[in-house]
Amino acid sequence: MLNGEFSDAHVIMKNDRALVPVSVIRQTCGADVLWGYQAGNGDIISYGSNNGSSNLPPIIKIHNKDGSMDIKMTVGQTSADVNGKTETLDTPPVIANNTAYVPLRFVCDCFGKVIGSLPAGQDAGDPKSAKSLAFNPIVWVDDSEKTNAAKPTDATLTWLKAQMNQALTSLKKYRGAILEDTGPNDPAFSQIADDINNTYYVGNVGRYALYQGPYPTLVDVNSKTIYFYTVGSGSGWRIWQANMNDPETFMLYYFAS
Repeated sequence: MLNGEFSDAHVIMKNDRALVPVSVIRQTCGADVLWGYQAGNGDIISYGSNNGSSNLPPIIKIHNKDGSMDIKMTVGQTSADVNGKTETLDTPPVIANNTAYVPLRFVCDCFGKVIGSLPAGQDAGDPKSAKSLAFNPIVWVDDSEKTNAAKPTDATLTWLKAQMNQALTSLKKYRGAILEDTGPNDPAFSQIADDINNTYYVGNVGRYALYQGPYPTLVDVNSKTIYFYTVGSGSGWRIWQANMNDPETFMLYYFAS
């Protein structure tokens, strides 16, 4: 999750550190990024143009437009140059999927960004479980002021449960038009109600508050927007904005045959 926007960028976890494609750095930090082989005049030759003529590893240059931050890293090496000062990396940059991956926390710290992560829950394989924190690990980057302004309260949880119960009531009411052969005492309704009642606050994911309820649920505390982290039919894991006025909100999985 990058600056409040959901992203499916590939993340490599190495030594408990997240490495991300350089394109993510452009998006999160608004920085210019060059990477490839360094020519004798100091220019960067695009990766793939080397044709094996140099034994030197690729380098990565990251800098912002006003010139106040300039970072140089070398693939496979744990030292970096930050504004002319040598810094040590926990994990070196790597090449994968024909692109450069850089240590996210190190770069974000340089640009004053806040970064965090949440691991997958132990029950990640059970989509109906109310105990898994997330189906997949979540890595997020955001602005510190927006993160600090997004702290939920007890009233936020009360409001969220009310929204969920309203959606469940709508689903029961319109079950005849949506669900075939489903009665008001269907066990799935009781399971959803229990999961709503047991919803709890896990922590913040940047500007969003993460709750565990019927699904791992993200709430934009300021705009009161709700997102579910679940699976779509034929589309794999995804995060989608929940329309709590839609009676089909809780259909996914609970009524799967």
